[in-house]
Order: sequence, then structure tokens, then C-alpha cells
Amino acid sequence: MADDDVSSEDILQFCEMAGCDPEIAASYLKVSNNDLERALGLFFETGGAPLDVPPSSSSRAPDLPGLEDDNPYSALPEPDSGARSRRNDGEGVRAPIARTMDTLVGGGGPYGMTMPPVYGMGRGTGSGSSYPTIGNAVPEAFRDFEREAGGRSSGAGEDNRRDRLADLFKPPTDIMFPGEFDAGRLVAQQKAKWILVNIQDPTEFQCQVLNRDIWSSPVVKEAIKENFIFMQFGSASQEGQKYTHFYKAYRFPHVAIIDPRTGEKVVELKRLQEATDFVLERYEFTDNHSLMDFKRKPATPDQGAKDKKKKLVSEMSEEEQLLAAMQASLGNGDSGQESVSDVIDVDVGMDEVVPEPPSLSVFARIASVEHPDPPDGKDTTRVQIRLPDGRRVVKRVRKADPVRYLFEHAKATIAGANDKEFELVSPTRLSLIDFLDSTITEAKLEGAAIMLTFTS
Repeated sequence: MADDDVSSEDILQFCEMAGCDPEIAASYLKVSNNDLERALGLFFETGGAPLDVPPSSSSRAPDLPGLEDDNPYSALPEPDSGARSRRNDGEGVRAPIARTMDTLVGGGGPYGMTMPPVYGMGRGTGSGSSYPTIGNAVPEAFRDFEREAGGRSSGAGEDNRRDRLADLFKPPTDIMFPGEFDAGRLVAQQKAKWILVNIQDPTEFQCQVLNRDIWSSPVVKEAIKENFIFMQFGSASQEGQKYTHFYKAYRFPHVAIIDPRTGEKVVELKRLQEATDFVLERYEFTDNHSLMDFKRKPATPDQGAKDKKKKLVSEMSEEEQLLAAMQASLGNGDSGQESVSDVIDVDVGMDEVVPEPPSLSVFARIASVEHPDPPDGKDTTRVQIRLPDGRRVVKRVRKADPVRYLFEHAKATIAGANDKEFELVSPTRLSLIDFLDSTITEAKLEGAAIMLTFTS
């Protein structure tokens, strides 16, 4: 029963907040002079021990303070000796409340972060989760919450990655013939184009590189559209198996040019490392092969000798024209000969005429000079020269140098180039002898691969 001096309202509040019996609440309120806040502090400091415990044989119970005591804390049990000494040293100063791990009403944790309540920590759930029921209010940096929620983000990223790889190594469907080999052969015959066949093995990475680096090049696509019907088959497909069995193609990637008229494999392309390699191979092939049904007939020796005897009037000097007119007036011309106004035989009576020396060709006027490579810099570039035997010569030049330097250097350094007439062909199929005075930049030869072919 609570003491009469203790308010029943204070006892009720004490019991609600501390969860103890009314007798214990009354005892703590008594020693605290009915100060509810101080009584609660003492209760939690002493761990809620009763203040009226009878003495035992081993220890003496503390004497309960009376209302007349000046210092009601003198008879309370001490948590430790350190607290007792600190209390005795301070005159009339209440001892500090000892640190506890419990939470009275809940609230903010250290540094302003929300801490989980005590009942949420270490209490397992049916699923075995050891996470607190609340808390973790501050998001963790760089966490993928979508992936943790359902894995949708990770799956979408994987799909995007696969799509990017598929686009990078996709077949060149914009230049491929969509039908079978026999149907493509008929189309090639009608359009007078060669058949370019590529057999791919998806397990060979080099086949994927061919799609990425060669067939995707705009220059290569333009060359294929101009001269070929392009077909690409997988080695495991029906058309691919038929082709590999018939043409004995068992190394992949396989690239070959087929004659649409006979079905013969004319050439197999094995050195395709860059887009320029295919362009040069294509130029070399089309120069040496033709699908035209007729061939130009060579001139007969008699016809050639007769042509040498004929000379246009516009090409004659005044003396030659006078002698030719005198010959025609004497009636020496046959009725079947050309008109004197067009072509006149100048072999007769020309002993006294001194022929003019023939003028040198543009190629003959090009000197043979070996130009040293300039230092590497922003104003320089490299030009690759592909020789007829397949070898390559790389020459560094300044971007402002004329194209003539390439001819001069080739004459001086390449075997046979000084004795035989040759031409240099650009990647766009232009004869560079027409651009001798143009700069490397103007001729669009920066980093280009050109082809050298002998014309005689």
C-alpha cells in the first residue's frame, strides 16, 4: 500500500512508465521527495531493485531513509564504488545516471540517424531473416535496388548488351542476296556480275570479325554493289553444306569469287584483314577478268604498218601539206583511198623532210627520286602501296606533298619500276597520274592504300 504522503496519481504514472508494482513505485517516490522524474531515474539506475528488501546472513540491507533525512540518496545501494566516491565528493550533487542499453520511449539515435528499436534486433522471423523489422532508413550508396527487388534491371542490361553485340557483328543484310545459290547465279548472269560467296562458321570469331570490319565498311559495300552478287551462308545451313561439299571449302571464313556462267571458283580471297585489302583485291581481279562475251581483236601487222603511214592533214607541217598536194595533183592517189583533205600518204617524196623528235610522255618526265620519310607529326600521313606480287610498301609523306612524290619514290625504290611504265590507282579507282600536282590531302590519300600495276 502506498504511503499517504505519496500521491496516488504519481504512483500510477510511475507504474505506467516503469512497469513495476505500486509498492515499489511508492518506495522510490518516498526517497525522492515525491519527485517523479528523480524517482524514475533512481529506479532505472538501480535496476528496479526493491528498497525494502530484508537483510540476509551475508549482507546487510540498506537502511530506508526517513522523510527527515537531508540526503535521501545516502542509504540507496550504489551501482559501483566509483559512483559512491563521486557522490560523496560532491556536496549536494546528484550522482550521474549510469549508462544503460535500454530505451525508455524510443527516439533518435546518434548522429541524427534513426535506430531500430531493441525488440527488432536479433529477433528472427519465420524465414530466418536477421534484419531488423524497421530501420535501414538511409539508402546504401551504389546499391542496385531494382535488381534486388526482382532482377529486372540486371536482365534488361544483359539484353541490351546482347543487342549491342548483335548489331556489332550482324551480317550485311543490306548487300546480301536473299535467295539460294542457284537463284543468285541466274541473277548474276543477267546483270553480268560476279558471285561473291562468304561461308561463315558462328563458332569462329574471325568470321564475326569479317562482318564487323570488312562487310560493314561503306567502301566495301559500294565495291560489292558495283561488281558482285553477294551471298553469305552459315556452314551448318543447307546452302552452306551444299557449297562446302561441292567446292571443298572446309576452312572458315571462306570467301571466293565464282563465275556465274560456268560455276567455276575463279579465286579464293584469303588475305582479308582490312577493308582496303578487299578493295585492292577487287581492283586486281576486275582488271584481269571480264564477263564480256567478246574480246577485242588485235590489229594485224599489215594494218598496223598502214596506219603508221597515214597522217592527218592537221598534224602536217606546211611543207608536208605542200608535198602532199603536189602528189595528189599528179593523180597518184587511188580511188579507194581516203580523201586528201582527211588522210594523205606521206611516205613518197619525204626524204628532204626532217621529222620532229617525239615528245616525252607524262610518265617519262617523272624523275626517279628517293624521298626520305619526314618526322612523324600532325602534318604527315602514311600511304600504303600494294605491289603486283602482293608485297606492301608503306611510305610516310607530308600532307602537303604532291602526288608526284609517290611516283618518284616508287621509281627509285621498287624493282623494275624505273624501267617499266606503271600506274598508281587510288581506292576510288582513279589513276593518280592525272593528279601529279595535287597534294596528298587534295587527292584524299591520307592513310589510304593504293595499288601499283605495270602497264607494259
